[in-house]
Amino acid sequence: MSDRDPSTGSAPGPLAPADLPSVVHDSPAAVLLVDTVTGRVVHVDDLARRLAPRADLPLAVADWARAAGLRLQEGGTGTGGSGATSWAHLVAGERGTGRQRTAVLLADAPDQRRGPDGPRAPRAWWAIAMPVLGAPAPLRDRSLLVLMPLDLPGGRAAPSSVLAGGLAMAISDPTREDDPLVWVSRSFEQVTGYTSTEVLGRNCRFLQGTDTDPATVTRLREAIAADRAVDVTLLNYRHDGSAFHNHLLVSPVFDAGGRLIHHVSVQSDVTQQVLTARQRDAARAAGERARAETRRAQAARTAAERTGRFNQLLLTLSQALAAATSVEDVAGTVTEVVAREMGAAGGGLMLADPTRTRLDFVSTAAMPPGTDGAWSRIDWHEDAPLALAVRSRRALFYRDSAAMRAVHPGITAHAELPAMGATVTLPLVSAGATATAETRGRVT
Repeated sequence: MSDRDPSTGSAPGPLAPADLPSVVHDSPAAVLLVDTVTGRVVHVDDLARRLAPRADLPLAVADWARAAGLRLQEGGTGTGGSGATSWAHLVAGERGTGRQRTAVLLADAPDQRRGPDGPRAPRAWWAIAMPVLGAPAPLRDRSLLVLMPLDLPGGRAAPSSVLAGGLAMAISDPTREDDPLVWVSRSFEQVTGYTSTEVLGRNCRFLQGTDTDPATVTRLREAIAADRAVDVTLLNYRHDGSAFHNHLLVSPVFDAGGRLIHHVSVQSDVTQQVLTARQRDAARAAGERARAETRRAQAARTAAERTGRFNQLLLTLSQALAAATSVEDVAGTVTEVVAREMGAAGGGLMLADPTRTRLDFVSTAAMPPGTDGAWSRIDWHEDAPLALAVRSRRALFYRDSAAMRAVHPGITAHAELPAMGATVTLPLVSAGATATAETRGRVT
């Protein structure tokens, strides 16, 4: 058998839920077996039982539908088979050709109905009926009726292109060893390339192959062993070895006494939907990579601009300091240039004394009026931004006086803090000396 992915020709990986269109992922289906001679529902799966919990089997299919709150859409015709005009017409199927017959079922008062697990039931169902031609007793004179929701959680609707696709159906007998197939539809033969003669009496696992995901197979087997309905999408292989993505729904069917009598599987080739979803995901990923690259480029430009501004500041400082002849000249120049280049309203420069016990302002420029003279000297270990900046050798920023007080609650023990805008405190470190330059926003 071929072990190539139908999308790329390469070995495929496990299929994630995000790869699947909504109509074929986590979409429940109700399965009923109808006696075409009497027109009665004789066996149902668990979901069908929960849709009509008060229905006692066997029961006329129209009565079962009323118990489930479902009715045929008037004038509705199906795709992928002949449209049904009545319940009898629907379940009879096309016995001459074995083709499916379809109809749209509407829920009565859908906003008031509750689903079998609590949430509101779907507003509409797609009904597919197919006669079980050539099956052994007791499946002879039976029709398989499968109901699939047309509206899924979140208000989504199953696209008609998927519904129109042929559904392959099969029935196996779990009362016999290895749960062999006892009937397959003609569409099963068309999808898989196997004839009924080749597959009847075999377990359906023969469709698996080299790259079928083992985890998905395990999930399928565990659900079947626990008599639970399960739907999965897995990589299967046709008779000619070509791979296809198969959405498989397996429902256990019970008799009126609750005994498991059949497994009904509904299969659909969803390769095209999977490929479309993967192409969409690839396009999204490419878009996200492009946006990430744009963000990185913008960050690089911003960093370059900041570096350029810093280099310009250093150049301006070195040019201005060329004419300085004293410590006072240096201090005044640094204060003026740093404040101007950073767009600050004012600032000042403090130098640490040789013993590192205090900081002294040696230069100020446009400090807030009424600034307490006590701020001209600050102890090295004081709870103040200036002292903290030189101790930690890192820059500090506060958006206003209130923010500064919140971080330094003991700051007013030194002197009253003037009202001011944003403040940046920068430690200037050189060999053997530490200074602090402070720039302040406008007085508020």
